[in-house]
Amino acid sequence: MHTIKNMSDTPKKILLLTTNYFPVIGGTEQECRNLARQFKKEGHQCRVLTSFREHLLPEEEIDGIPVSRKIRGWHFYEATYLLSVFFSLLKLRRQFDHIICFGLKRFTAPAVIFCRLFGKKIFFRAESPGSFDQTLSLRHGKLICRLSCLAHGAVVFTKETRDQLERNNFPKKKIFRIPNSVDTILFCPAEKKITAPIKFCFAGRLAKIKGLDTFIAALGRLRRETPDFKVLIIGDGDLKSELVKQAEQLGISGQVLFTGDTERVSDYYKQSDIFVLPSLSEGMPLALLEAMACGLCCIGSDTGGIQELMGPAVDSTPALPYKICENGLLFPPGDADALLQALLKVIADPDLRQKLSARARRQVLDNHAVSVTANQYLALLDKNSRAAL
Repeated sequence: MHTIKNMSDTPKKILLLTTNYFPVIGGTEQECRNLARQFKKEGHQCRVLTSFREHLLPEEEIDGIPVSRKIRGWHFYEATYLLSVFFSLLKLRRQFDHIICFGLKRFTAPAVIFCRLFGKKIFFRAESPGSFDQTLSLRHGKLICRLSCLAHGAVVFTKETRDQLERNNFPKKKIFRIPNSVDTILFCPAEKKITAPIKFCFAGRLAKIKGLDTFIAALGRLRRETPDFKVLIIGDGDLKSELVKQAEQLGISGQVLFTGDTERVSDYYKQSDIFVLPSLSEGMPLALLEAMACGLCCIGSDTGGIQELMGPAVDSTPALPYKICENGLLFPPGDADALLQALLKVIADPDLRQKLSARARRQVLDNHAVSVTANQYLALLDKNSRAAL
């Protein structure tokens, strides 16, 4: 796996191919928008191709970047969707030389074929450790995975994702490491923060994979130890009513605020002291990067990209159910008792919170600022990058 360094400032024409785009909000959509804006800022021609949505314009400019929502699909074994991608690319062929696919998806297959036929460069982002397995479960999954090996490269965020690609026979020399990015100007530490009561927050989909039942269970036990705390759950999803009921049953509903207002997520971070991400599985979570950029003390489950963002352990005493790492704390996924002990530790040790907050912010500034990751992509797309990676 290669780490990418900036190569040149040669202007490029780039197409970003993604399932959804702003105003649809999610980690992938936000990362795509971050990169599009940064490419444009640095003088490159960029446009987005995404799926048609009834309530959105088929053609518009967002942030001064052309967005085409032209990909459609009907039945007939999804062949119409694949053809829609191919012919959409054909119509736009003079407006780009490079494609970045956001995910190993159905659109990857026709995009690879198109690029091979028309001499364009194509890379895809393997956005989670299970990318190949998820794609193989699709109707045309085997074809998509075989064709993905003909792309010029795969971008991964974590060692786990790299290993999964290699196990599925993706060429090692085509795997490149570029992390997720975050807007470090929007997501920055609060100038002033009210210190009491201590405030926890979570941001993301309210789905089983996020492990929020573990978080709320730990909060119910925390109430017996120290009742003076508040919690912000930022996001929405199918599990919301179940989680609200769980909080009521544990007697903490008055301390837990559920809000679906993701537009103000940076403000919510700045009102908080500790960010908790109890996921059962993760790639490189954007919400965690945003919280780190805001200088929050972070606690995450010991899995996937969370491990890598928290850094190596500096205290993993066997008697402790959690690990103190360079940039935050880790606990075993699904272990509410271990999470409770981690919460009690950071509540009782404000000096540790301050150290972890400062390190988290520095980690993001050095490795995950949009300007840093965008330049790594530009280096990857550069005509001469192949020889220098």
